[in-house]
Amino acid sequence: MVDVAALAVVATRLITENGRTVTLRKRTEPASPSSEPWNDADTISTVSTTGAFTLDLSALVGGTLLRRAGRECYVPAGAGTDLESYSELLDGSTIYKIADVERIAPNDILVAWRLILER
Repeated sequence: MVDVAALAVVATRLITENGRTVTLRKRTEPASPSSEPWNDADTISTVSTTGAFTLDLSALVGGTLLRRAGRECYVPAGAGTDLESYSELLDGSTIYKIADVERIAPNDILVAWRLILER
């Protein structure tokens, strides 16, 4: 039997040692009354965490690059929040759109998050 809790500890260590600080952002619309249409500014929530990036995702056929599909970023389970509601990842001055979020959670124990990013 695999010790998933120990696996989560190892994943967190590897991501932390090999990653860098990134910021995740999500925009939420305020619950402003319809009598105040001017008060519709989005609220931006952020969380800072460590992310480990893989090489660009791409499709190669016969050695020819067909398309670039984005990047993957792995975030440790201890990010402290549900990352499925976040829409952007800031890596220094580069802003990525989060196209997909996957929970890596064997036996319902969260090990890490896998984010698929697009520019």
